[in-house]
Amino acid sequence: MKRLDWPRRAALALGALLVLWGIADLFGLGGGPIPSVVHAAAGLAVGLSAANRDSLRRTGIAVGLLHLVAFALGVEGTGGAFDAGPVGNSLNLVAGLGCVALAVAGAWSQRRDAAERGEDGSEEGGGLSLDNRSRRGSRHARRSLRARRVRPKSPAHL
Repeated sequence: MKRLDWPRRAALALGALLVLWGIADLFGLGGGPIPSVVHAAAGLAVGLSAANRDSLRRTGIAVGLLHLVAFALGVEGTGGAFDAGPVGNSLNLVAGLGCVALAVAGAWSQRRDAAERGEDGSEEGGGLSLDNRSRRGSRHARRSLRARRVRPKSPAHL
């Protein structure tokens, strides 16, 4: 097994903490059976997403948004279904921000490794390039070049 970088190790740790939070909820230390299943499933998803950085990014954003929405609904509707009390709402906020931070860190780490290897990130499934059209120009720029009857330079000559 190859060595994991720090965002993926942090994903394993956060996943384990979310699973423990779900177990604590199940045994009466929190909201009840539904939040316990949600926290345990979110913890498993985050922990399993440490397998690769693409899944870490996607899962981190999804689970982070889930917890941030639960935090917002819990704070807004005091006494409602999503209200987990001050401690539970604070934990939802921390877990949500932590998952989003893991997603960003995973993307940063993937981009850094691609730059070290000298890749542009346009390989299949990588999707690191923000705009693959940047090397050959935007559609508007190509259209204006055609209107002026100027041939664009090939990417090798740029």
